[in-house]
Amino acid sequence: MSNDTEHDYWQNVHASADEAADNIKGGQDCGDALHEAEEGSYWVIYYHAAAKMLLWSPNDSAIFDECGAQEFDGYGDAVTKMAAWAYSADVRDYYFRTYNEDGTRLNEEDAA
Repeated sequence: MSNDTEHDYWQNVHASADEAADNIKGGQDCGDALHEAEEGSYWVIYYHAAAKMLLWSPNDSAIFDECGAQEFDGYGDAVTKMAAWAYSADVRDYYFRTYNEDGTRLNEEDAA
């Protein structure tokens, strides 16, 4: 990533969801495909990017919503774990607004 902008972040979220949809259409389980598409994102593994994306994500508290109170081993641990949960929630939110569980776009069957 050359520019860490909010626009870049959301483009990456959409690309991850699109990747998952392609894999699901290819026969992969929905949950597995989403997890693999989310895993290792730039926006999660680099502290500076993770801190920025938490400013933009509406799911910045997803780890607490799903798991309750957390203890972290310093700043880096906190920001990357929070970012991983937020990124996952953002990808899944976009995926389920855009695609059916089988990887086809919503209303795609109506277009055929």
